[in-house]
Amino acid sequence: MVKLSDIAKDLGLSLSVVSRALSDKPDKHAVVHKETAERIRAYAKKTGYQPNRQASFLGRGKCATIFCFLPDAPTRITNDLMFGIAEEACSENFPVNFFLGHNTQDFDRFLLHSRENAHSGLLTLPPGNMSESAYQSFCEYYRRGGKILFLNTFSNTPQSADSESFQDVPTLNVDEFFGGQLAAEHLLKYECDAYYLVSFGQDYIYRVREEGFRSVFAACRIPVQTVSPEAADSMKLAKTKRYGFFADCDYLALDLYPVFAAKGLTVGKNVLLCGFDDIFYSRIAHPSLTTVHQPTRMEGRRAVQKLLSMIYGRETQNELIRPCLLYRESTGGKRPMPEAPELEEKITCVRSESETEM
Repeated sequence: MVKLSDIAKDLGLSLSVVSRALSDKPDKHAVVHKETAERIRAYAKKTGYQPNRQASFLGRGKCATIFCFLPDAPTRITNDLMFGIAEEACSENFPVNFFLGHNTQDFDRFLLHSRENAHSGLLTLPPGNMSESAYQSFCEYYRRGGKILFLNTFSNTPQSADSESFQDVPTLNVDEFFGGQLAAEHLLKYECDAYYLVSFGQDYIYRVREEGFRSVFAACRIPVQTVSPEAADSMKLAKTKRYGFFADCDYLALDLYPVFAAKGLTVGKNVLLCGFDDIFYSRIAHPSLTTVHQPTRMEGRRAVQKLLSMIYGRETQNELIRPCLLYRESTGGKRPMPEAPELEEKITCVRSESETEM
């Protein structure tokens, strides 16, 4: 393992100069010349130097470890988020302790553990029924100088609340509203005879997705009918027409396959169907489901970057990460290759921005 002393010796510089150049929080009164600092950083990167985070934090009476709470749910979204967090933390040489839970009691225990054990910051994906006392405790932790970032508050906001509930603590979210817009723009280009929104429920995340979807049709003054999953069974749909359907989650979209089949309609031809979430089954379904994909692996990496900025005293702003739409067979696209997801056709923009990229 390359040490600071090795870099200093190889470059013919003093240990203190090298240390200041590579410090995340350098002494403003001991500035290293810009060209020297760049030479040191380039050499450190070339040799694979990794700072000893624990030693650095212990010297200040702290601990470099990041504590992270995630739902104990083996979904693509949660797994990708965990991978992204682990990848970025590893690249920055910060240990991460993951805590998994199902409910508010598990979250409360995570909070208690955070109070009793040394760490440098918290990443949390709170449960939807997080207790008010737990939320206020995290807000107090932040107000007293603790470093914390809430993730995906849209998908974990109780039905009676809204995203403003989290305004006291920094957040990182996927732009669910934009995802709904992507789905609407995609279906609109097919000029269907009628458009439908199938709603899963009244939780905040679904309302935001639906609002994004409706906003595009409202701007075009095209009507959209909202139906419940139960009402879809009794809908009268003609085989001679083409219909555009948006279901605000993939599970709901996949449940509609047998409904349309019973009516003699073919998904991808008579019915163009778009979902939201990109769950595993949407890829392997027949036909494969066009869906909005949340880039949670990228979100995990970005979460660590933002938290580290906070840890080192830099300000951070709330941020929305844009999703993309995966164009598959249920709206006339190609079947994805399981071994090459990076080759899927992605739609990333709306309206005048609209373009398709591979």
